[in-house]
Amino acid sequence: LIVSIFVLLGLITIEPVFKSLGANGEILALIKDYMTIWYWGMIFLVVPMVGNSAIKASGNTLIPSIIMIVAGMVNIILDPIFIFGLAGLPSLGLKGAAIATVISRATTLIASVLVLSRLDMLLWYLPKPKEIWQSWQQILHIGLPAAGTNMINPISIGIITSLMASYGSTAVAGFGVASKIEALAVICLMAISASMGPFVGQNWGAKQYDRINHALNLSFIFCLFWGILMAIILSFLGSSIVALFNQNPEVITLAANYLLIVPISYAGYGILLTSNSTFNALGKPLPSVIMTFIRMVILYIPLAYLGSWLLGINGVFASACFSNVVIGVIAYRWNRRICKIQVI
Repeated sequence: LIVSIFVLLGLITIEPVFKSLGANGEILALIKDYMTIWYWGMIFLVVPMVGNSAIKASGNTLIPSIIMIVAGMVNIILDPIFIFGLAGLPSLGLKGAAIATVISRATTLIASVLVLSRLDMLLWYLPKPKEIWQSWQQILHIGLPAAGTNMINPISIGIITSLMASYGSTAVAGFGVASKIEALAVICLMAISASMGPFVGQNWGAKQYDRINHALNLSFIFCLFWGILMAIILSFLGSSIVALFNQNPEVITLAANYLLIVPISYAGYGILLTSNSTFNALGKPLPSVIMTFIRMVILYIPLAYLGSWLLGINGVFASACFSNVVIGVIAYRWNRRICKIQVI
């Protein structure tokens, strides 16, 4: 119900929102074609997010992974069919990409509901209003701060994208390609973070504090070594990887510079993700909100504008790197302190 409201808000604010991000003319028309369809897919997205989290919390991480892999494959197969008009269908361009995404998300919805029903984790009845309110209170104690944490990042990235738009559409394209490659580069860090939530919750309830501390130490060490590995790989292969997505020399140069500078800080970013997941599992969501706010609003955005003024576009990338490193140190120290206090 809540997401349906946001879908309607999204549909009526497409033009002002994307104009504020620097879109205009032909680009804005293409955005309207895509987002008018894409927004409806949000309705299919939220139930699998909640359902997959419930399945993970029960200790089963394989089924949610399979669901997401299948959805990704559906998207990959349908994209060229709808975009280029294969199998006798008309060529729909960006509209086709949006349709493929919505169908893919609908697939995750159907699969998640079937799995939840099969595992007896989905009860088909309407609770009494008092039961609903009590349940919401417990869940929203964690959920509202977590939602705030998740809202900070896209809003902040929107501001950074607006800053990048001042350098032209090529800069936005380069930033977009680099961001997509970055999402793949940090996927293992995100997997560690997703795993720590149910692991910490289960072991904290069982009072297995040593297991939690041991797991956190191993996770932080993994974040450090994975960050170093990705920084090395992307420093050497960044240009070649970018060229697989975009052949424009300016886009390649800009994205390669991003992948040379920012990956140095991936370890700090991974430690932040793991710490946030841990705090939420402990029923302490406020540290996650504070650290994410510090990273994006206190550090990244102001430093990005300062770096842009002093060093140009590479100054924006350097600000992202610096913010991740600083917040990684803060997250590590705060995590260790909170866990130590809780054990005592």
